[in-house]
This record gives sequence, structure tokens and C-alpha cells, in this order.
Amino acid sequence: MDKHTQGVLGLQDYRVMTYQRRGDGDEEVSVRLPATAPCPGCQAPAGRVHQVAARPSRLLWSFVNGRRLWLVVRRRRLRCRCGRVFTQPLPGVAPRQRVSAHAQAAAVHALAEQSFAATQRSHGVSYGRLRRWLQRLPVPWCPWEELVGADGPIALGIDEHSFRGRDLVMTITCLSTHRLLAILPNDRQATLRSWLRAWPEPLRSRVVAVCTDLRESFRSVVRQLLPHAVLVADPFHVIQDATRRVDETRRLEQAEARTALPRWPLVKAQERLTPKQQAQLASLTATYPETIGAHHWLKEGLRALYRCPDQPTASAHFQRLVLNAEAGDDASTVLWARTLRRWDDAILGFFTHRITNGYTEGCHTKVKLLKRLSYGFRNVDVYSRKMLLGFLPRSLDTLTSHILT
Repeated sequence: MDKHTQGVLGLQDYRVMTYQRRGDGDEEVSVRLPATAPCPGCQAPAGRVHQVAARPSRLLWSFVNGRRLWLVVRRRRLRCRCGRVFTQPLPGVAPRQRVSAHAQAAAVHALAEQSFAATQRSHGVSYGRLRRWLQRLPVPWCPWEELVGADGPIALGIDEHSFRGRDLVMTITCLSTHRLLAILPNDRQATLRSWLRAWPEPLRSRVVAVCTDLRESFRSVVRQLLPHAVLVADPFHVIQDATRRVDETRRLEQAEARTALPRWPLVKAQERLTPKQQAQLASLTATYPETIGAHHWLKEGLRALYRCPDQPTASAHFQRLVLNAEAGDDASTVLWARTLRRWDDAILGFFTHRITNGYTEGCHTKVKLLKRLSYGFRNVDVYSRKMLLGFLPRSLDTLTSHILT
């Protein structure tokens, strides 16, 4: 085997003796260890052989064209001049393991776009091994500075998505660099607080804005641990909440009147309505002016808010909107207006930094794809680590360095 092939396979630290293909289709390479190794005590090179293993060891070294490459080597114990006797380490293999770091990294890296079952079939590694290798890796797999940038302001995005059924997990992204930072095991307030406290203080001091949906638990944690950051209510969630309220009012009126009320003219953007839908909208607002009409007016007012050119104009528009809604006769409209007033700083914070959770929602789209490829999960820790694989590591070297440490 020439030196170039040894370098491709990562065997440059070994002396290759023989190569053969086994009957099961796997490849097998017999190698010898280097003549010397540094002593773990005095770090001096030691080359005096104290003992040689009676039988050679077989190690899973790598994967070549869908076949496993096995390494056959006789382990040795060396004696140093300081009198210490130690087992010579295998280059590229972590202590007390029979699989090389490169093979582990290649198998784990394949999980980024495949299910556990598909990786098991393509690499011939059991689910238990894949799961142990995945959970052995520290999170994150790369330095924080590589994820959020070495300097400059940081904008965070916080949102939740479904893990299994009604179980929710929390997604944290860096909106400044468009990188996924973490997937927390649940959406509880204490979990977010613990993660932010464990985050390095120099990075926390660089956070200038945090974009969330309208959840009081997220807002209280951000105000407590990131008091210098501007809280931004995600415009998509604000409009989504408004659309939900309008449709809920329509369903209540529909149940009371016992007649079908069209939904699309109320939830669709008013400027995109067809002539028929405009006529339906006019009829609905005229028939139910204090409920459906007031809610639809407030929803369209919020949509117009995000078309304001600057923060002073948006603030004046928002104040007029809330005051008129609070003066209404419908109780649900008044309660909605009070909710908007409680979130006025976060809603108007959008005009300071102009950030949204669009990237976070894009991460959720990819996560849903990976969930379908994986046919579901039962363990939330395995789930979060496998989802992170699809975003964080970009090379085998990143994973290999962690496995060897």
C-alpha cells in the first residue's frame, strides 16, 4: 500500500504489512505499531519492548465503499528509562476502545441525514453503538465563537416545537449568524434559565436582542438574565395570534347563529381578497360589528403596524390601535387590547432591530424532515443530539477531535 493510500485511509502512523478481502466482503489490513511512543509519565520516547500480545487485536478502522475496514495489530507494552511500563497507545483510537475515532465520526456523521436503521444497514453498526457514540460527544461540537461569531452583537431566537405528541422542546438560534445553538429537552422556564446561566458570560454580554413568541415565561427569563437585551415579539406570531382570535370569534358566532360563516374572507389579507370575498367580508362586519368586525379591524391594524417606516410612526399607530380597541363594547376585544398593551415594548422592539424568528422556523422545517426520516424518537436526549447533527458539524475532523479527547 503506497503512502498516498495510507494517508487517505488515515494509516500514516502505522506500518502496513498485508492487505486482504475477507469472505464476508470486509477489508482487513495487518499493521505494525511505531517503534517508539511517548511515556505517559516523563513524556520521553520509549522503545524497549516489555511484552507483546499473544493474539492480534481487530479494530474497526473505517468504511470504504460501503465495506468495513478492519485493522489487525498486535498490542505492545513498552518500558521507559524512568522504569514505567505502559501499553503503547494506538494512533487514532481512544483508550479502551475497539473502534477508531475516524470510524465513529463517519458513522455519527451519516446520522445527520439518515435514520438509525439506515445507518445501521449501510455501516454495519448496531443501534446501541450508534447511540452510545452520539451521546458520548459533547455539545456543542464546535467552539461557541464559531457559532455566534468572534465579536459583534448577538441576536437570539427562542421558540418551541413538538418532540412527540404534545411534548414540546425549545429551540435556540443565533439570528446574527444563522446557526442553531441548542435544542433543550423541554419548554420549561427553569430549563431556559439554566441554559442561559451556563452560557459563557462574555457571550451573554454581547446579546442585544432576543426574538420570541408571546410567551410570558420566555419574557420573564430574558428580563432576568439578559436585562440589557431588547425583547422582540416575532411579527409572524403576533399576526398568527390575531388570525387565531378572529377565527375563534367567527366560530363562536357561527355556533350561536347555527349557520355557516365563511372563514377565508376574515383570515386572508384584506388587500388580496377577491370581489366575492370582499362582499362576504362586508356582510360579516355589518352583521357582527362589535365582535367579528372589531376583531378583523384590529387584525388588519396589526398588519398595517409592520408596514410603518420607523419606530415613532409605529408607536403612534400602535397607541391609537390599542386605545380604540379598549374603548370597544366587546369584552374579548378589550382583553385582547390589554394583552397587546402588556407586550407593547416587545411588539415595538421589532422596529429597533428588525429581526424575526424566520430562521428559527426554517430550522423547525428541517427538523420535521429529519424526524420523518428517522421514524420518530422516544428519548429526548438522543432526539436533540441527532437534530443538532444536521446543523452543527461540517467535517469529520470536528467530530474526530472530540472522540479522541
